[in-house]
Amino acid sequence: MYLPHLKEEVDKIAENPKIIIILVLLFILIAGAGGWLLCRHYDNLERADRDHVRTTIRNAQELNRDAQEELDRAREATQSAESANQGAQRAADDLAVSAGKLSDLNQSDADAIDAAERVFNDVERSNQ
Repeated sequence: MYLPHLKEEVDKIAENPKIIIILVLLFILIAGAGGWLLCRHYDNLERADRDHVRTTIRNAQELNRDAQEELDRAREATQSAESANQGAQRAADDLAVSAGKLSDLNQSDADAIDAAERVFNDVERSNQ
């Protein structure tokens, strides 16, 4: 029903070369516009990916810088703790030497007291 009528219309168009040229140009124009839009679409996708990569790199650099600062602070804290440990070790060594000297003095005092007691005992025995 519609097919014979459609065939007549297509035959009329096909007989006129100007219409064919216009249709071909229109097809080329539509294909070109579609290609241009497709290129823009992929260009926008690439630009977004490129921006994302740049942001990721920038964030990684900032994290790296922060980690380096933390590492430097940790090194300083370690050096400070090491210095404090050495100071404490020196103080402990000095304390051990002092304790040894005090022990020697105590022993000397104990020996002197014993000697004094013997003398007092001898004097007391002599007095009796």
